[in-house]
Amino acid sequence: MKTESLNLLFARLALNVVLSIAAMLSFAVFAQAQNPRTYVSASGTDAGNCDQLAQPCRLVGYALSVVDARGEVVILDSGYYRPFLVNKSVTIAAAPGVYAQIQITEEGGTAIQVATAARDYVVLRGLTVHSPGGDAGQIGIHFSTGGALHVENCTINGFTLSGITSSGAELFVKDTTIRNSNYSVHIVGNGNIPRAVLENCRLENGTHGIHASSNARVTAKNTTAAGNSGSGFLASLPVNGGGAAEMNLENCVSSHNGTGINANVNTTIRVSNSTVTGNTTGLTHNGALLSRYNNTVEGNTFNGNFSGFFAAK
Repeated sequence: MKTESLNLLFARLALNVVLSIAAMLSFAVFAQAQNPRTYVSASGTDAGNCDQLAQPCRLVGYALSVVDARGEVVILDSGYYRPFLVNKSVTIAAAPGVYAQIQITEEGGTAIQVATAARDYVVLRGLTVHSPGGDAGQIGIHFSTGGALHVENCTINGFTLSGITSSGAELFVKDTTIRNSNYSVHIVGNGNIPRAVLENCRLENGTHGIHASSNARVTAKNTTAAGNSGSGFLASLPVNGGGAAEMNLENCVSSHNGTGINANVNTTIRVSNSTVTGNTTGLTHNGALLSRYNNTVEGNTFNGNFSGFFAAK
């Protein structure tokens, strides 16, 4: 009887030990996964969780690997940072007053690649995205797949292909300057209908400001396209086919470009309360280039004309 009691006691003790160890392991795994914010510094080290101000990472990519989905990566100090891939919902932001330059490092490369699931969203805030050279095929920010990308208060400079290329579901660009790139913003469908909204942006000294093609739906407000050798605002069908692109311009300026606004065949651009001036050609169209009667088209070498008008609703 005593032996049976001792065996029962030992069995209970063993079970308690197993349960305690399992609980501790579960807690450890749970604790390790909880990194709602990670930090990056030019003097950081890629080790641990990077979730303490005093122990930041060096690479944004490493910080992304240890932050939770829907978490935040904060760049703490000014410096140069390597390109990175974003594959989950997250915010990547430079701290106020910090000059965080994401610099491309290879031919034909991309500084920031965003490829997420359909319902994910990504925020890029306060970054400087830069290409120092002229190698072909470079992209500043490539939003290839995902639910939504928000680009806020960024500067993008010097990319031979595009400052931003987007085939994702929804692109939002606000308070951002893109310069010295072939396409400042290139919106192109890939069997889908990509949408983009730009507000308070400057698109300068490239080939084209905004290029919408292959099913793209683009709206720009309070945005200036200036000094581009091609078109400030361009809607076209891609060479390999695809559906018609549409663009809506509200309170925009197109100045000192080769062409101010260009609606190619089977596309539609609607223009309201905007100014087109100082271009070689103000307006050109083989598609529908529509005015809401309240635009200014003056001072171009050749002003051109709208194809038609639409009434305010």
